[in-house]
Amino acid sequence: MQVHHYFLAIPIHQTQGSSIQKWLDVNKDQLPFQKWVYPEDYHVTLAFLGDVETERKKVQLQHAVKTVASQMPSFSLSLKGIGIFGQESSPRIFWASMNESGALHHLQKNIYQACVDTNFKLDKKPFHPHITLARKWAGHHPYSKGKDYDLAFQEVDPVVVDRIHLYETHLDQRPKYKIVETFSLHAHTLEG
Repeated sequence: MQVHHYFLAIPIHQTQGSSIQKWLDVNKDQLPFQKWVYPEDYHVTLAFLGDVETERKKVQLQHAVKTVASQMPSFSLSLKGIGIFGQESSPRIFWASMNESGALHHLQKNIYQACVDTNFKLDKKPFHPHITLARKWAGHHPYSKGKDYDLAFQEVDPVVVDRIHLYETHLDQRPKYKIVETFSLHAHTLEG
């Protein structure tokens, strides 16, 4: 029996996903990563939960997240550039960044706390919002950051974040992430 993992995340708007794909169409040949993320799986992780042992615990989590989400305003979010995690010469993760947003960090902090309050043990690393695009550098030469990477998406219009999803992983399928539940944010929009 396959174990499914769960995480809470912001889905990426189609216009942003298309902008990322256009950038990759031009640059991907120079970026030999082992594994590329399917565009339909793009997201910004707020909390990785891992395995959810019981249906009861999942229901408790859903209730807690619904309460938090209903009290959070929607907000605008814009893409910025390209970054990496791992060694500079051989990165583990290749990702798209977004302009820093107080509203995004506030949402993540509150979602994180709701998960902890529901007895999930979460990673304590600082939150670095990003959209994973690829994993595991496979180049014969060291990775080299392009000169325009920091501002790769500066021309892309911001979008309104008005929901988050609870996703379940299905590593043998495409898309790999199945939406279990959607949580709407409060309708009033904040800027950044």
